[in-house]
Amino acid sequence: MEEKNIREAEKQENHELDDLLRENVALQSQFDKKISQALNKARLGWEKEHGDAELLVRKAEERAAEQERSMRERELAVEMRERREAARISLSGRGLPGGLECCLNYTDGESLDRSMDELEKAFKEEVKKAVELKLQGTPPKSGEGRSYMSQMRAALGLK
Repeated sequence: MEEKNIREAEKQENHELDDLLRENVALQSQFDKKISQALNKARLGWEKEHGDAELLVRKAEERAAEQERSMRERELAVEMRERREAARISLSGRGLPGGLECCLNYTDGESLDRSMDELEKAFKEEVKKAVELKLQGTPPKSGEGRSYMSQMRAALGLK
């Protein structure tokens, strides 16, 4: 029974509030402002609470992506150093100068082998050409190939 009385009292209070707000426009305006402020405050609190959580999740994802990217860069750097060292060893094993390592393609193992084969072929061809050119020497100039006697005959006018 008391519950029934409490409900009726609440209905009567709500009814009285509604009547009061209808009768007084200024009061209605103030009431609306207070309700709007309370709703905005509640909404901002909710957004902040959930926004912070989303921000934390986003930052964690960004951090994980950055760590993954950093790890991959380090792995690539290690692979590159290993390929360069293998190339130096291979160059010296093939009898090629170490300075040629800058001419190689280090993208992957297959590219490195292919570029080393091409470099070796081109280098050996150039060395061969240079050796052949040196072995040819310079042809004698006119008159240098004649003997001393033939030069004397020519100077005396004898054949």
